[in-house]
Amino acid sequence: MTTLSRGANTVLGPSSMNGLVVGARWRVDSVDCDLVALVCDEDRKVLGDGHMVFFNNVVSPERAVFLRHLAMGVPTDGDRGQFQVHLAQLPDRAHQVIVALAALEPGVSLTSVSGIEVAAFDPASGRVLASYEVGPEKAGTACLILVELYRRGSEWKIRAVGQGYETGLRGLSEDYGVSISD
Repeated sequence: MTTLSRGANTVLGPSSMNGLVVGARWRVDSVDCDLVALVCDEDRKVLGDGHMVFFNNVVSPERAVFLRHLAMGVPTDGDRGQFQVHLAQLPDRAHQVIVALAALEPGVSLTSVSGIEVAAFDPASGRVLASYEVGPEKAGTACLILVELYRRGSEWKIRAVGQGYETGLRGLSEDYGVSISD
């Protein structure tokens, strides 16, 4: 297993690899959060509004990205949310999958959310391929990009990002070309 620091990356496998699970955990304090995935092209724009996978749209249009998540307040020592990503089934124009954590209430930050960790693992063997533990980069942000999966040549890689948005899910969505209605 590779433990990533902010900005670091590692190879996950060949571009033909299929199954991958990206799981995130955090301690449920007083902030209701959602795990979000954006399937993007080379220009870092979402392929379409349906390629924003979250609690209200749990599967991408081509069924390559699925979200499984626990409701707020449900106790667990494991992941609060997981994306099953079928990399080989993504459209050819998909070059990145951005995974973020967002506070759901307006004006609330992730500062008080503790124990934020994300890991990518092989669903067949359960072997963890890479992990990232979020540090102080969450301070003052309402949404935080945790990791990005991306194609580089003939491989899929993962990068620990840790980029926050004070403007929350709306700011993230606008940066990646997703239309959000009020």
